[in-house]
Amino acid sequence: MALQFPTSAATSTLNRYFKEVMEPIYRTSILHGLLKKRGRIEMDEGGVGLVWPVQYYVQQPRNIAGPVTQTQYPDIATEVQAQLGLAGYDMGRSITKLMRLVNKRGDTQIYDVISRTLDQLTKDFMRHMKLRLWNDGTITGIDVMGIMSVFGASSTPTAEGVYSNLGSYTLLDQTTFGPSNSSKWPVANPAQTYAGLSTALGSKVNDWTAGSDATIGYPLGTCSPGFHFWSPFIWDYNSSHFTPNPAISSVHCWDTQWQTVVNEAYYTLVTLQQNRPDICILDTNLLQRAMNSTIAQQRFVATPKSEAVDLNFPTMSYNGIEFHTEYGVPSQAAFLLTLDEMSLHSWQKDWIEVTEDQDPTSSQSLHKVDAYWQMKLSPAHMAILAPISTAGT
Repeated sequence: MALQFPTSAATSTLNRYFKEVMEPIYRTSILHGLLKKRGRIEMDEGGVGLVWPVQYYVQQPRNIAGPVTQTQYPDIATEVQAQLGLAGYDMGRSITKLMRLVNKRGDTQIYDVISRTLDQLTKDFMRHMKLRLWNDGTITGIDVMGIMSVFGASSTPTAEGVYSNLGSYTLLDQTTFGPSNSSKWPVANPAQTYAGLSTALGSKVNDWTAGSDATIGYPLGTCSPGFHFWSPFIWDYNSSHFTPNPAISSVHCWDTQWQTVVNEAYYTLVTLQQNRPDICILDTNLLQRAMNSTIAQQRFVATPKSEAVDLNFPTMSYNGIEFHTEYGVPSQAAFLLTLDEMSLHSWQKDWIEVTEDQDPTSSQSLHKVDAYWQMKLSPAHMAILAPISTAGT
């Protein structure tokens, strides 16, 4: 049976209400809101998924030595193809015939019944959709490929059924682009396959070298852009590589080292990607601990003007970097994100859509909301700060 709106509610009335319910969604999630403000949400996509080219090889010009030159025209591959399928979710609710009958005296009463139903449906539905922005879709293969799809999450889901708990990460060592003298290094090697491409360092072009310095590892040293073209940064904020803030404690942990780690991660992205991350979104507990660690020093300030502030998300700033927490961010993790390297794609004309039908057996009105969407990311423009080492070691 084809889905259709029942005669008890005018289509225009239902759609008008639904638009009113949808708009506040962008004001309850800073990531949703910022992506919309940047024009990074695409509606009404077609096809069975997303396919896009990714450049891994950067060709270099050569010097012209004199008035006569013979230009070279090499036939070289510079791109690979990334590909993601779409993910679908739905949720339904019914309204009995009796409920419709006792509320049939005019559009207002039936509108109230339907509005309450849709309000509950959309709030419950979008609560889970927001969580899936942080999901590792590679675990099931049919989920939205959220942010943790790039970094790797635990196979144990959260209480809400989302795969966003932190996974295990392997720090670089003398065998994998770390210091050759075996000293501890605060960066891990990504090990995911996202959009059909490996995120591991050197998976396409393996040309990193530390030179003669045995004490350094990646991202120090030298390499071409192809070495890390699809690799996110994974930083260990408990690493003994960093020096704790002596004004707080000598223990290697988030409270004493977050400023150093954030600076290191932020400016590494700026240097290697020629692009500044827009925001640091982190676990509430980490934000509280960072703010508490600077009470005597007043390092955090309220951001006076920004895209997030314009959307009514008051952020705190440190060294010009905005900090904000978000429902669903993995526990004990912080993320540096570049908005222009992220996008959301819906295969419908709105983020979620509603359809209705009539059950001929029970005479119930069946209300359904669904979403068909995917998240597109550029891993090399992202960083996670995580507790890879045990604090204090």
